[in-house]
Amino acid sequence: MVIDSHGRIAKIADGDSEAEVLAQFDIEASGVKRLQTGQFMVPGFVDTHVHAPQYKFTGTGTDMPLMEWLKQYTFPAEESCKDLDSAQYRYDLLIKRFLFNGTTTAMYHGSLHLAPNKVLVDRILALGQRAVVGKVNMDCESPDTYVEETADGLREAEEFVQYTIAKACSRIQPCITPRFIPTCTPALMKGLAALARKYNIHIQSHISECCGAVSFVKEQHPNYASDAAVFDDMGLLTDKTVMAHGTLLSDSDFRLLAAKGTAVAHCPLSNFFLGDACFRVNHALSLGVKVGLGTDVAGGISPSMLTAQ
Repeated sequence: MVIDSHGRIAKIADGDSEAEVLAQFDIEASGVKRLQTGQFMVPGFVDTHVHAPQYKFTGTGTDMPLMEWLKQYTFPAEESCKDLDSAQYRYDLLIKRFLFNGTTTAMYHGSLHLAPNKVLVDRILALGQRAVVGKVNMDCESPDTYVEETADGLREAEEFVQYTIAKACSRIQPCITPRFIPTCTPALMKGLAALARKYNIHIQSHISECCGAVSFVKEQHPNYASDAAVFDDMGLLTDKTVMAHGTLLSDSDFRLLAAKGTAVAHCPLSNFFLGDACFRVNHALSLGVKVGLGTDVAGGISPSMLTAQ
């Protein structure tokens, strides 16, 4: 395989053609990298679910149920990203580790505050990764110091989208990111759906992740049959939507997601530690649901796609 100076594949040939290819591209024999025993070459991995601000506690904090885990570990870690120097330091570590592990594309959840998300975009661009990035939105059932007013959240979400689009780089795209139903009012979810339609961009969130979250949604929205029904009525199920986990989705939920073209980010490690069931991958695929793999850093304890399952 010949890689040109722009990082593009210029030619693929079998080993018997080595001398001919070297001559064609004026390559010295010393410039050839040969894979050793146990090494392999694959296309770059695509991680469909990552929480960038949570990288600092990856591999820890799996000792409690999801809703408690969010309060104890997640929200404080994300809020600390208001320190932009610290955020840049952490994001550089994360992106470099992902690239080292072969993850050339990732779908990132950022944090609540606007400025750290801009830092995340800037560092992804600087370090050469491809990504879909979203500013997290949450306007209820959240800590007093880590919550936004609905109007402020919608305004900052749009500002983040415009900031990312203005980079004019095909490697990075903005994403609408309601954290999950329990922390988002209907007004916020509908407003975010309108932004996704306005800019024709991706949506990401969490769906039917564990018994605690599903029960919480049923208390908040008793007139809906499931998380999927809530998201659908809010306008958040589209063919550009990626929903994480889905371990407790019913067959009717799967069929709804398939009809809408919505994908699921399957996160085996975090499902094991924080979920209450296994995601039925083959069954979801058989019903027409698109499925990708995610590490779910930091609910997942490893930033490597090779150990994400």
